[in-house]
Amino acid sequence: MTQCQHDIRMILTASTSAGILLRRFLGDPGLEGVSHVVIDEVHERSVDTDLSLLLLRDLLNQGSPIKVILMSATANAELFASYFSNQVIICHLWKGFRSQSF
Repeated sequence: MTQCQHDIRMILTASTSAGILLRRFLGDPGLEGVSHVVIDEVHERSVDTDLSLLLLRDLLNQGSPIKVILMSATANAELFASYFSNQVIICHLWKGFRSQSF
């Protein structure tokens, strides 16, 4: 297995779900070996997601090099940026496409 494949596997493991991420935090609070954490649909609030965001923020504040990627079509990017102490944030605006019935 190449290093690139190893990194991809770790990214997918960490981003499987907020619940899996919390289980990972229990055994490995520093998320060693994980370079990125992706949380999709971050606007869909749940206890697991909220706690994951809290733990990730604390990890970043401790100087971890981990990259956190939050994705949402409707979340307020500035709100999340301020929550993460104005870390670098990139907004990508997506043009929606109309669906057609056939």
